Amino acid sequence: MANKIEFIRADVKLFKALVKQWNGIFDEPLKQHYEPWLDYGRQIASEDPPHRRYGIYVLQSTKGKSTVYEAFCHVNHKLPRTSASEVRVVWNTVSPSYETKFTDEQLAQLTAGFIFGAIQLSETEMPARLVKLYLNNGVDKQYAAGLAAGLNKTLPGHTLEIKGNWLHIERDN
Repeated sequence: MANKIEFIRADVKLFKALVKQWNGIFDEPLKQHYEPWLDYGRQIASEDPPHRRYGIYVLQSTKGKSTVYEAFCHVNHKLPRTSASEVRVVWNTVSPSYETKFTDEQLAQLTAGFIFGAIQLSETEMPARLVKLYLNNGVDKQYAAGLAAGLNKTLPGHTLEIKGNWLHIERDN
């Protein structure tokens, strides 16, 4: 993985490029596993105009002159029928290239990409004091708890904690 990773909103063209790249990595059982996620992502990324309160966001890096689509997720803003604004990151889906090999550094870069990308959204186009990342299982929760403990010491102006299956990142001001 390259040093620089970007968190960008996917339109139909970008998402088609992601699917094309990932299709070159799949074997048949893996393709069947990923198909529902790709169908969902394709549907949301194809909305024209894009919805201002939700969308598909891609973690993209550059290796030499090549663009690498590392992961994607669904981001939504503000829960229905409430006054509380929050940015929620769900359906975190990593490239099938990570299904057989995944280093600690790669996991840290992808997680940081999701976290800092969502924080940036909460400070710009989706204003909110609270960012929540969905944690799929007990392993994710354990990893996120360690991450929260470390970031609470090094991420000024934010408090991180696990609540249920969510990593909460709340801006202090």
